Amino acid sequence: MLRQTILSFLVTLGVGFANSSTAAPLTGTSAWSGDFAESAISTDLKYADGTPYSDLPVFMICIDVTKTYPVGSVSYQSEAGGSALKGGSGEAGVAAVNWLFDQYYATYFKGGSDAQKWAFQYAIWELGNDYNGAISSISATSGLSRPFEDGYKSTDPEFIAAYQAMYQAMTSTLPTLGGAYRSKTYTIDLFGSTDPTYQSMVALVEKPPVPPAAAAPTPVPGLSSVGLFVLTGFLSMVAVGGISRNRTSKKKV
Repeated sequence: MLRQTILSFLVTLGVGFANSSTAAPLTGTSAWSGDFAESAISTDLKYADGTPYSDLPVFMICIDVTKTYPVGSVSYQSEAGGSALKGGSGEAGVAAVNWLFDQYYATYFKGGSDAQKWAFQYAIWELGNDYNGAISSISATSGLSRPFEDGYKSTDPEFIAAYQAMYQAMTSTLPTLGGAYRSKTYTIDLFGSTDPTYQSMVALVEKPPVPPAAAAPTPVPGLSSVGLFVLTGFLSMVAVGGISRNRTSKKKV
């Protein structure tokens, strides 16, 4: 009974838990990455308190085919998740983006030709604009992302082979991928643009993500000096009350 009373009392002191979300505004600068894609690099993204977003360069690639991407001063919302995807795929789309980078970023983009990089860009646009969670929405010939009629590389054999391979893999893999899939090779984030004239971006840092902290036994909540003083007084009153009741009982015997 005493333990329950103390726990209830602690709750009245306003003991709470920190929000684990890392979604927050980011500002900095970016420049074209030099790749044959709508992609950029930033080395100075930071949170509002000045904390750096990453200790390594942040690669960003456009995910909205209808808008351009900014260079120079940039402003994003980190951890935008499914809200950065126009197709409405939600967590399924976030998982698909992570899967696409795991499967093809190193081969088709980082180590690829210009044609393969451009095909990778189209695959990202497909997931960002047309994919709605249903596999029937993946198509190279319909929707906003249509690589078959691209004005730059549509007749390039490398471009055709790369986008066909990725689109085929998406149609065969995404139905069973699951919305919880996340890369264990790269740190991947979806940035929502805070400027409606620019598009959202997929952000990648070339290192494994920091694993979430393991669940630990619920600790004894910390108390401020005022809270500790109040608690000490409360326990003293409980103790005095107990002694008083014992004395009263003895007198009745």
